Amino acid sequence: MTEPNFSELNQRTSLSFKQQQRMIKALLAGKTMLCEHCGKALSAKLPNSKGDILGKISCVKGCTDIELEADIAVK
Repeated sequence: MTEPNFSELNQRTSLSFKQQQRMIKALLAGKTMLCEHCGKALSAKLPNSKGDILGKISCVKGCTDIELEADIAVK
């Protein structure tokens, strides 16, 4: 029995992560980013200090839906 080769899967996963990371960074910097599926603008809802620890990036149709987890300093 041969060992499974996960290098291609690891490369695709890494590339996808880096693409999402660049997209999130650009969106949070104020650039307009479009959903790659429907072409609608993405919006970001960031966590706040009122107890929300999850933020969200999504398009109007919902085909892009990314949850962001953050540690918020509470005063």
